[in-house]
Amino acid sequence: MAGQASAPLGTAEWTRQTKGRLTRRERCSFVAQAARFQAAALPEQLAGLLRLRPGGGGGDVVRLADLAPPATALTREAEDRAAALPAYLCDHSHRTYLWGACLAALDGLRYDREALYVAALLHDAGLAQEHNRDECFTLTGIDHAVAAAAAAGCAGAELASVAADAIALHVNPIVKVERGVEAHLLAAGAALDVVGRHHRRLDIATVRAIVDRHPRQGFKASFRSAWRDEAERVPQGRAAVLQRLGFGLAIRLAPFDE
Repeated sequence: MAGQASAPLGTAEWTRQTKGRLTRRERCSFVAQAARFQAAALPEQLAGLLRLRPGGGGGDVVRLADLAPPATALTREAEDRAAALPAYLCDHSHRTYLWGACLAALDGLRYDREALYVAALLHDAGLAQEHNRDECFTLTGIDHAVAAAAAAGCAGAELASVAADAIALHVNPIVKVERGVEAHLLAAGAALDVVGRHHRRLDIATVRAIVDRHPRQGFKASFRSAWRDEAERVPQGRAAVLQRLGFGLAIRLAPFDE
């Protein structure tokens, strides 16, 4: 029954069991997560606003050539599926992978590059208008990851499972490494692209290189609209809670032009 789950909040198992609908207790826990995220992000947001810089700070340079994902049947299948998404979501997905991989390099984290890439390319597939349904949008991304593995002829059910959990968890405001390094990096990469979290850890040249490679194309307006639609479709879901907590404003204040 939706809303009744024993699995940890936000995991693929929880999302499948509940269709992404929070109980009252889960909603309180989720709001507390969001408050901790915002408290940690506030100093960085203020620094960015006061310095009026368009993204990036004086952080470390990361060579994008060092972050290339492996060329496998599965990654090609994921790329084909991502290419069918609206351009703003496709480019967001590629940027999310690169941001997550950059943060992994800075933090010395080891991860499965193929799993992170597949998860990043498919994590927001459910926000595309043609995939709209009255359950958490991450279920569409999970379905895509599982189907991509099957279409690619992969025996790696474990890799698809890692990608599925990362996709489901990325909506949680806080995803610790203990939940899975790929899930942690996907959430961090998405947060950087959507609200600018940790962008000042990267050198401005790195930030510009990523945005030049995968342009934002009016991303803020398009993503805010898609998120608002998701919140209306699933009023008991995580997206709806974040929307009520001012997520739309956080997107507008992200340190990117669009």
